[in-house]
Amino acid sequence: MTRKARNRWTRRQVLGAGAAVLAAPYFVPSHVLGDGNRPGANDRVHVGIIGLGGRARDVAKTCLQIPAMRIVSICDCFSPLCDAFIAAVGKDQKWSAYDNFHEMFEKENLDGVMVETTTHARAWIVIQAMQAGLDAYIEKPMCLTITEGRSMVDAARR
Repeated sequence: MTRKARNRWTRRQVLGAGAAVLAAPYFVPSHVLGDGNRPGANDRVHVGIIGLGGRARDVAKTCLQIPAMRIVSICDCFSPLCDAFIAAVGKDQKWSAYDNFHEMFEKENLDGVMVETTTHARAWIVIQAMQAGLDAYIEKPMCLTITEGRSMVDAARR
């Protein structure tokens, strides 16, 4: 008499299925798993630009070419620069203009800021942005002293 073949899993099948279950979180996007703090793949990143000198114009022109990024607001302590910046870069844009970045942080729904100020002002602004829960983009040199650099790294870790 022959035995009926039972539907049994082999050792190899069990190990393969277990590996697939363990690896799944690494291949599933974070927004599917419920990480609400990160924008989804279809969301646009809302940024503000602080410091509206010559380099900021180049950065803004580049940002306008990135479909997943939206400039929401601009800020410079010298108010006339805001009007000149809009005239040069964002004639068709509806940006909110500020002369105080704290006010911009409070009023706008930002994901991050691009700090395009002079080097001596960057560290303080970047630390304030990170304490407000924003990501920050800066260019080199990021600061003037090692102490400022360490303070920025500490703010990013928190």
